[in-house]
Amino acid sequence: MFFRSLNNRNNQMIQNNYSVFDDIKTAISGNRGELFAVFTYLFQHFISQDKKISDAILEIAEDEMEHVEMLSHLLMENNIMPYFVDANNRFFTTQNVNYETNPKVFLEQNIEAEREAIREYNEILQRTDDEKIRQTIKEIID
Repeated sequence: MFFRSLNNRNNQMIQNNYSVFDDIKTAISGNRGELFAVFTYLFQHFISQDKKISDAILEIAEDEMEHVEMLSHLLMENNIMPYFVDANNRFFTTQNVNYETNPKVFLEQNIEAEREAIREYNEILQRTDDEKIRQTIKEIID
């Protein structure tokens, strides 16, 4: 009986983690995922007239690229190919990039998008006990 319950717990953890891996794929490639942030910030960097804003946004884009790398490594470590698709196997597309050109507006939108990303990452933390996943997500949030 012990082995059966242990086996059931392991199967449940595997199922939970597959759901979490779907969440991770969406965090990378979803409509408002890390790739969305990278390309949005790059666009804003290119069009910004203010050098300080442009440089700051480029640094943020680079941070977002690091997040893509960290999450992709989590997938690879679990034998999941890090294709740029979400949980529903929809490919990432730049049609979802925020092409707003008014700095005041896009900076406010960026702040809200980052808040939403943190909420979504906190949901992932609630759905997994996997310490490597939790550590990576916490590092991204910080």
